Amino acid sequence: MNPFIEHKELLDKYIFKEHIPFLEQAWKEPWRVYHGMNHLQDILEKLKESAHKVHPYDYDSLCLAGFFHDCYYNPRDNKNNEDESIKRFAKSFKPSKHRYIRNISNNTSEMILATKYRKRPQDKLVRIFWEADNAGFYNGYDWLLESERWIRKEYVHVPKKLYKKGRIDFLKTNIGLFDSKVDVDIEKLIEHVNATY
Repeated sequence: MNPFIEHKELLDKYIFKEHIPFLEQAWKEPWRVYHGMNHLQDILEKLKESAHKVHPYDYDSLCLAGFFHDCYYNPRDNKNNEDESIKRFAKSFKPSKHRYIRNISNNTSEMILATKYRKRPQDKLVRIFWEADNAGFYNGYDWLLESERWIRKEYVHVPKKLYKKGRIDFLKTNIGLFDSKVDVDIEKLIEHVNATY
């Protein structure tokens, strides 16, 4: 299912109509192997599990964060991805004087920013989104290994030696964030990256 069709009502409610096609095209950029439409769909499916736990406006925030958190994704400029995504969201979001709508804007930006850091957020709503974005870590070693291959394709421009160092550094920041089984899988993936590159 195309998330832009499934969530058309949500997008039409909060996002300027002319921005929606550009948002969809962003998720289909050719260099996106991991950070593409499947990743977006996975997050939105995970967020559905929390829909009954939050206010409907908060659920809208969660879904909007899903659509916008990687709407700017440039592997050659990965230090600015979240900041640029927040800017795109701010330009696309329909302004409103309604207090709940203003809260949606603020909450969504906060969720996007939280994905920049390898730290479990304290705020309940932000934490729900962060966990949905990182849910793949619980999918087992085979999934992590396949994801590693997809991510390497996104960073094919980076020399192997530099990629290895950056990737291992990133993976180490995830140890202790999830559970002991995930930690074992991450350690195993670090060994694979170290041996492969």
